[in-house]
Amino acid sequence: QKAADFLSKAFVIAVAAIALVLITQFNSLLLPVIILSSVVLSLIGVLIGLMVTFTPFGILMTGIGVISLAGVVVNNAILVVDGSLAYLKEGEPLEVAVTEAVRGRVRPIFMSTMTSLAGLTPMVVLPGSGSELYRGVGAVVLGGLAVSSLLTIFVVPSFFALLWRIRAAMPWSQLDLETQEETA
Repeated sequence: QKAADFLSKAFVIAVAAIALVLITQFNSLLLPVIILSSVVLSLIGVLIGLMVTFTPFGILMTGIGVISLAGVVVNNAILVVDGSLAYLKEGEPLEVAVTEAVRGRVRPIFMSTMTSLAGLTPMVVLPGSGSELYRGVGAVVLGGLAVSSLLTIFVVPSFFALLWRIRAAMPWSQLDLETQEETA
């Protein structure tokens, strides 16, 4: 119970720290919400990773894996959101901006994901002394990263476009790309 309480607090602090960095870098509250949606998407992969590898849910090692995963999966979403903003700043329509951002970043996203997955695979599949302990962390990060990377290519751009349209439809809203450009 103590470990679960500690890891719950650590996860909240980790996500809050990531959000704070994103808010200060993008000078926006909307964009960090879009980026942090990839953390939620990674939790789907966590469950799939544990089920596929037949790894039991262990609070300590699974929790450590989820916390470390949160910091990794936001990178792909940052690439997509930042790329979309760059195309919007160039004057491209929203659909073109999002499509081109994904098209231009899909290869780097999959390359970095594949190398990470290749590095984690031995941790999950090889037997040995202590492998039961580390298999939980490996399965969580492996599954979460794989599923999150795939879903980030489809869900994050759609979420970005949806929230960007809602923001633009607000009567008080101004698309302050110049302000974000100065902070980038």
